[in-house]
Amino acid sequence: MSLQYLKLILLITITTNAVAAQIGKHCESEYQCTDEQICVSNLCVCKFNHIAKGIHCFREANFGEVCWFNEQCTDHRLICANTSVGIQRCICDMYHQYDYNVSECVLKANITDLLQERYDIHSQIVEGARSTFHGILITGLVVTGIGFSCMIIAIIYCFRMHISDTKLNRQVTILTNSVGKKPQASVKRSSEDTKKMNDAAIGPIFSDDLVIG
Repeated sequence: MSLQYLKLILLITITTNAVAAQIGKHCESEYQCTDEQICVSNLCVCKFNHIAKGIHCFREANFGEVCWFNEQCTDHRLICANTSVGIQRCICDMYHQYDYNVSECVLKANITDLLQERYDIHSQIVEGARSTFHGILITGLVVTGIGFSCMIIAIIYCFRMHISDTKLNRQVTILTNSVGKKPQASVKRSSEDTKKMNDAAIGPIFSDDLVIG
């Protein structure tokens, strides 16, 4: 009875300590790894015939089997795509068709269809590149036009400022010259008036001396 009790306690302890580990994480037993994983060399890895995607493992899918992404399909000629019933399955890509005799995707026999599909893809690429080039060209022309307009406006503004500065300098020069000439003229006039007054005062003195003599 005690032995069964110890086994029960041990099982509860292992279950409690068992934490689901992700791919590549350390593990002690397979119970610690998530679904579709096994513990190998103390690391969680995907089971055989499974492929890793993120932290989960998915079973590889053959032709016609349900899938979630392209890498899940077993053949490089298979892709994971929606079918007519709305379920994603592994089917042959556009360049191959499934041959039930050999149970694999084989190259399409109609080369014309392949060439037409390649031509359509090439035309789409060329048209997209042409549209992109036209958009870049138009953008470049608009930017160039705006830059040229800004340059013309700047030149006109600088020219007008130069003319305004020239006019202002002329007015300042004329005003300076006119202010400088007025004091000289007044000084010259005042000296002439003083001389006339002295002559007028000295004149009678000399005339009186002449009369007395």
